[in-house]
Amino acid sequence: MKITFITSNRVKFAIADSILKYKGISLVRNQMNLEEIQSENVLDIARNSAKIAFSKIKKSVAVTDAGFYITALNGFPGPFVKYANRYFDADKLIQLMSDEPNRELIVREALVVIDDFGAEHCYQTEFYGSVATNVYCSDTASTFEKIFIPKNCDRPIAAFSKDEQFNYWKEGSTWNFVECADYQQKR
Repeated sequence: MKITFITSNRVKFAIADSILKYKGISLVRNQMNLEEIQSENVLDIARNSAKIAFSKIKKSVAVTDAGFYITALNGFPGPFVKYANRYFDADKLIQLMSDEPNRELIVREALVVIDDFGAEHCYQTEFYGSVATNVYCSDTASTFEKIFIPKNCDRPIAAFSKDEQFNYWKEGSTWNFVECADYQQKR
């Protein structure tokens, strides 16, 4: 079985590929630019994008979406991380949270696969953690990587080595739920 994963992110592709290669599923990367709907729900965004991709490719496609939901900020920025990164740096977000006792931050990931028969398969997972009280400085990390401390850890994800980051995201990835048997339908 082969799935075309619509992503420009090399790390996301490598994580998915490292999981699926042991499940008999071949993954192909396509960097098609998909317009996203405006929604606070990452599953709705991924589902809509997968439908658009499937209408263009006409074979098995997969799309993921993720969001960082800060509980004390009513779930801000949610799936609008890209925009939040443009307007807030890590220092500003830490400052915004300075008086907040509840520092919970949930990363929600959604994966939608539309198989060759047009059937949708939806998967979701969450990563729990907190907002750091100090910014971890890194030239290559995103705003949220600098402030997201995974549960049971004492440092932001940006302070992890590249291998540690890869393994952390891989362990909880929605791709772990995908099985070849999900897509074997009788003709």
